Amino acid sequence: MWGEKGADLYEEMMKRYCKHCGLTYAGMLAERQRNLKEPFMNEAKEGHARGFAKSFL
Repeated sequence: MWGEKGADLYEEMMKRYCKHCGLTYAGMLAERQRNLKEPFMNEAKEGHARGFAKSFL
């Protein structure tokens, strides 16, 4: 997924921004929506988001 729809470019920009500002880049979680007929958020994506957030605690 990391080359899709600019997620890799956004991540690189955030890494550079953090470095410039003296911040620590902690990572990124990216999800995609496969079609417009289904809602973006689902249980699997919620689980990914919760796991990612818990990794900071």
